[in-house]
Amino acid sequence: MDDSSEVFDIDMDTLVKLKNKACSETNLAVQAVFENLFLDEEIESKNLSRAKRKESLDPVRIEKGKQYFFEIHPCLEEEDRNKEWSKACEVFDSIII
Repeated sequence: MDDSSEVFDIDMDTLVKLKNKACSETNLAVQAVFENLFLDEEIESKNLSRAKRKESLDPVRIEKGKQYFFEIHPCLEEEDRNKEWSKACEVFDSIII
């Protein structure tokens, strides 16, 4: 299966529930974005940063995850958005590496 052949949609009610359960914005990103958009076998031996020469995860789903993340964790300044997203990606990679 091509990774981008299926992009899982997360409805707003689910996103709000995940936000309420999350202990931080970074935790929210990992739960809401990555755990709900990728199956376990799809993240096996892959990551976001391509660290350790691993393949990158599907960029279509990553972009969808980023969209979801900022729907429920809005940042007004672009610099803040980049910083928050970068932090979330680092945490996700540290979990799956």
